[in-house]
Amino acid sequence: LYHTATPTDAYGFEQLAKEYTLGEFGAMADEFKRNYFKKPLSEISCDEVEQEFWRILSLPDASVKIEYEADLQTGELGSGFPTIRTKDLTENDK
Repeated sequence: LYHTATPTDAYGFEQLAKEYTLGEFGAMADEFKRNYFKKPLSEISCDEVEQEFWRILSLPDASVKIEYEADLQTGELGSGFPTIRTKDLTENDK
């Protein structure tokens, strides 16, 4: 997971020491959403989340801490797209 405090690696984000499983990340995200919107998850619509996203972006001094997972190392985890290592493999080789 990364945050935007100090660009220190190839992705421009500092990697946090905390690691999550997919389930743990989902639970953390749900807890954040409940606390942020101050209501049960079932009452938070996608439209409401999107409106809040755009509201935050329109405020130059807004500060919201985020955690997200992206930028996976394809050399270690593979890729759904062709890579130098896999571009010449046949379907049977993959």
